Amino acid sequence: MKIVLKPTIDKNEFLENVNPSLWNTIEEYMEKSSSVGCNSGDYSSLYNNIKKYKFTEVLECGSGVTTVAIAQALYDNMKETGVFGRVTSMESEKLFFDQSVNLLPDHLKKHVDFVLSPTCFGYYSFFRGMKYKNKPDRQYDFCWIDGPWHKISDDDGRLTFSFDFIDVLKASKGEVCGMVDGRYTTVFVLQIIVKDKLKTYNIEHSGYDGVISMIDPVSVKTLKRMYSGEFYIRRILKDSGLI
Repeated sequence: MKIVLKPTIDKNEFLENVNPSLWNTIEEYMEKSSSVGCNSGDYSSLYNNIKKYKFTEVLECGSGVTTVAIAQALYDNMKETGVFGRVTSMESEKLFFDQSVNLLPDHLKKHVDFVLSPTCFGYYSFFRGMKYKNKPDRQYDFCWIDGPWHKISDDDGRLTFSFDFIDVLKASKGEVCGMVDGRYTTVFVLQIIVKDKLKTYNIEHSGYDGVISMIDPVSVKTLKRMYSGEFYIRRILKDSGLI
């Protein structure tokens, strides 16, 4: 099956296609959680794409309510196909980690591997970003990028981006898909790397306006085709009409 990720763009579309098992579980979770969460479009987009394309090894960058949406899709897929799926849920903040572990519904626990990890810098070509230091070495086929906190680096206060998708690509023996929640600097860098494989959509749900980006299947070959930092800087300047 050709994989083309699709977002749930607006609230009406979400309400027409909402999965009761997903939304009931999320509502129960949010009643107990102090997390601000994301929006219904994120939850629905995650659930629908994982459910449709049967991803089995998911990396979640930033634990929280989205963990429930991802795990529910894996749970429902296993009921349908008998194939087990797992989400490795990374978190750097102890408060959110403990809350995510404690509030996860019992029926989803076997599908989630929570990992508390410090962050560190990751480097590739002339890119520098923040990543989780202790990611398990697994063959991920889908990534949800909503962490780690990347706006201020420890050494010089400059803006960075979420680096983990590049790590996943470097280690992958196959193809990887992904979704990015906002995070404009992350989208900017990944757009340079994966080009037209990344598409960004405006979404409006529950009074929330924002963007979500979808990454269709890419492989390590994408990184192997990268050139020097100077090449990319010149290309950006040329595309911007500055040279």
